Amino acid sequence: MNRLMWVCAAALAASPVAAWELDSSDAKKAWSYTAFQADKTGGVELQFFCDHNYPDDIQMLLFTAVDAQEGDKERPGVAVSVVVNGTSFDDLNGYYDAVEGERTVVVDTLEESRLRQVLATARGATQPLQILYDGRSQRFGIDGIVETLDRFVGGCERS
Repeated sequence: MNRLMWVCAAALAASPVAAWELDSSDAKKAWSYTAFQADKTGGVELQFFCDHNYPDDIQMLLFTAVDAQEGDKERPGVAVSVVVNGTSFDDLNGYYDAVEGERTVVVDTLEESRLRQVLATARGATQPLQILYDGRSQRFGIDGIVETLDRFVGGCERS
């Protein structure tokens, strides 16, 4: 029995919890920044994105690990809520899109000012971020969130 408990504890300790990461490309005329983190399963990923096409706009994308279905783009909008330390940002306007064959929830630039509030609040997160949409809930850890979001916001703020 003790051996089984030790094996379970070792397996849990060995399963990595992904930290927040920043992916960027920065050329003279073309640039993009993506702050992201996958959930514990690695199947669902939360991203914040900005690029040179719309330099003042930030998007939030939730890759759902569900195959895109015919008609996803025609579905009505989806209300998305983000909960950070008990503060809820409700009814963010989102929609479904297919990105590389995966159903993706996109909260686009119409909500940019509210997304900036989410980012500012997430910098002080002491609990996992929770994303709610369409009766589903996903949680994302906070390891490395401050440095990653600072670099992301700094990269997106260009003249």
